[in-house]
Formats: sequence, C-alpha cells, structure tokens
Amino acid sequence: MQTISKMSVVVYVLILGGLIIGLCPAPAFAFEAPAEGSFAFSVYDLFMNDILTGAIGFVIAAGLILYAIFWAVRSNVFGTIVCAICAGLIIFIEEVVISLGISISDIGTFTVIGLF
Repeated sequence: MQTISKMSVVVYVLILGGLIIGLCPAPAFAFEAPAEGSFAFSVYDLFMNDILTGAIGFVIAAGLILYAIFWAVRSNVFGTIVCAICAGLIIFIEEVVISLGISISDIGTFTVIGLF
C-alpha cells in the first residue's frame, strides 16, 4: 500500500486552492475615502495627515527601526523583517494610500489616482 506524505497533501491543496481562486470570478471593490465634510473624513484626515505622516508617525517608525536592530543583534530574522517592513509602511504611508487609488492633496479636495 502506498503512503501519502504530508508534503504531497499540502502541495495538492495549494494547487487546487490556486486553481479555484484563479478560475472563479469575483467582483473587485476599490477603497473609498469618506465623503468630504463628514465626521469620518475628519477622522481619516487627522489619522493620515496629522498622526501617521507627522511627528508621531516618525517616532513610531524610528522606534520600529531600533527594535529591528535589536532583533537583528539577537539573531531573530523574522522579528527583524517584520519590524523593518512595518517601519517602511509607516514611513511611506502616503504612497501606500496612493497605490490604493486615493490621494488627499488638500484638506477638502480628493484626487483619484490609478495604480499605473
């Protein structure tokens, strides 16, 4: 009788899952910013422009870089990579939001930018 290894089961599940996801159409939803003048827009503007791209975001990113150095000294590769990626996302949060399709150029003006 032939035995089935765990690795072959994992490979079959990944291939089957990839085929199912790739062949089944699904609707695409774009990120939408809150409407101008609403409370949600005020919170979004405060969080994105004042906190993440301001001094607080810089301090958080610098702390994450120092924490990544700490993990690198302790030879923890996973911790180093996670901290470095998170610091990079915070430093470049404006580009991340633009890549989602939305840029806030002024407090009250939206400019829609595509991915390319």
